[in-house]
Amino acid sequence: MSGSSSPFDASASALGYLYQCRYALLLALERAEEPNVSISIEKLDDDRIFVCQLLLVGLSLARLRFAQEDHYRAFTQRSRWVKNQLVGFDEETNYEARLIAGWRERFAIMREGVAGNGDDTMLAQHGLRLYEWIVLEAPGKCQLWVRSDFQAEYMVKGSYHMLADQLRVGWHPEYEAHLKPPVPAGKPTKQRKQPSPRKRAKP
Repeated sequence: MSGSSSPFDASASALGYLYQCRYALLLALERAEEPNVSISIEKLDDDRIFVCQLLLVGLSLARLRFAQEDHYRAFTQRSRWVKNQLVGFDEETNYEARLIAGWRERFAIMREGVAGNGDDTMLAQHGLRLYEWIVLEAPGKCQLWVRSDFQAEYMVKGSYHMLADQLRVGWHPEYEAHLKPPVPAGKPTKQRKQPSPRKRAKP
């Protein structure tokens, strides 16, 4: 029946998968001139980093679909602006720097609150509370708008997901430890070259 909820309703999942397909098609269009471009769609799982970040703090699957939609819409809009030369590299860079600045101190405060005395459940709860700020408060902050005349909430939230996909921001207090790729074994570590002692001038 229309308008009634059902335990078998799969509309939320279908919407999330639809956005995954559109996201893949967008990437393929942007790389159309490259040879051997192929599309691979995750049928059941989305293993992008920003999704892993949200699952790490225990976000529900229903809310995950909203996040995927925000990411898709922000990514598509910003890509269109860049393609049509409606936004410059400096403006893009400055916008992302403002987003990171808005996140950085809140993340530091959150980490101080759990330092040394948090189990996995508590860490996830603190991370989820930080993410709540992204969803509920950040879109209303004028310093986090891409432009003063463009105040769409999805742009702020989706742009944070774009940064989270690059691990430039995160929600879980230990998100880098969980998600940052390990250094390959056997890779030599760069050591700082010690300066050679200066010779004293002869009198």
